[in-house]
Amino acid sequence: PALSLAISVASMPTSAAAVLNAANEVAVQAFLEGRISFGHITQLLERVIEATDFFELESIGAVLAEDERARELSGQMMKSFVK
Repeated sequence: PALSLAISVASMPTSAAAVLNAANEVAVQAFLEGRISFGHITQLLERVIEATDFFELESIGAVLAEDERARELSGQMMKSFVK
């Protein structure tokens, strides 16, 4: 399921890839810490992608800002999955 999500993100504006990467890092870390189940990783990624408006990233500052925003959103959305 995550592969098809990554493939679809590849055709979106560049911020989508930054959001997917950040959300994935948050989700995998939570899984490794035992806070969410393996199946919740893809569910969280899908929710974060669906909740985000994408745009073309034109600077490293924009990349870092979008990464931080996506991590915060992922953390908030993950609360509904916590074991």
